[in-house]
This record gives sequence, structure tokens and C-alpha cells, in this order.
Amino acid sequence: MNQSITVDKVRFPVITFDRFAFNVVPDLDKLTRTTSAGLANGLFKNLQIIDSDGTLYFVTAATKVKGIGPFWGYTIFLNQNIRLNLVLSTETRELKLPEMKAKVISAINKKRDFWSSGGNVSKIRSLVNDAASIEDLIQKLDTVVHGRPTYGG
Repeated sequence: MNQSITVDKVRFPVITFDRFAFNVVPDLDKLTRTTSAGLANGLFKNLQIIDSDGTLYFVTAATKVKGIGPFWGYTIFLNQNIRLNLVLSTETRELKLPEMKAKVISAINKKRDFWSSGGNVSKIRSLVNDAASIEDLIQKLDTVVHGRPTYGG
């Protein structure tokens, strides 16, 4: 029997790592929203999610639930905005802050040209080094990378 856990166990905000880079995701709505092209191109294949508690989750499957938005989510480019069902492995890991920091820095180093193009890579490296907790690290990355305000509470 294939065991899995539900995505509602994840504590937001989270940081995701795919085969290209990392991304900060503020809530379940944004985590389970993509396009049909994103799903077809394997954007969720081997996706890792690290929540604010430092729990590492592994996505084992991503399937379309429905189109979202007007016209069933279809755009003028014939792509479709969709809601996903994410299946997470029961295998999880607890990360410590130094391991999380190393994972982020490694992702930045892997795509050095991309991160350097934003002009704030030194600021990102500095905030990674100065983060006091995993939750603090995720929130500060979200502020710098996406420009969202710091989370309350």
C-alpha cells in the first residue's frame, strides 16, 4: 500500500526546492496552483518542501484537480491555470538551521548567474548567514526575493 501524508500538515510559509532553484511560498493556495504547462514540464517532479518548523517533505506526485479562474482557467495562450493535489511521502526529515542555510547557499551557487542578475545576491547571502531560525530564514528570503512584507506573529 502506498503511504502518503496530506499537504495540510505543512506549516507555512515554506521554501521549495525543485531541480532548478528554490522558491518561497507563503500559503497552501500558492503551493497548489500552477499551469498545465508547469505540471507537464515536471515542475513538481522531485519537489522538496521545507516548512517553517524545519520539516523536509518530499512530493511524490502532483495531479490536476481542476482549472481555476474564468473559462476553466484557460488563457489566451491556451495554457490553463490549475489547482493541484500534491501527494507527500511519509518519509520526512527534520533539518537543523546550519543544514538549511547550506541548502539555500548551494542552490544559489548552482545557479550563480541567475541569482547574480538580480543584483542582490550579497544581501541574500548575508541574510542566510544571519538568520536565527529556519522560520526567520524563510520569512527574510520571502521579503528579499518576492518583496512581500515580513510575516506577523
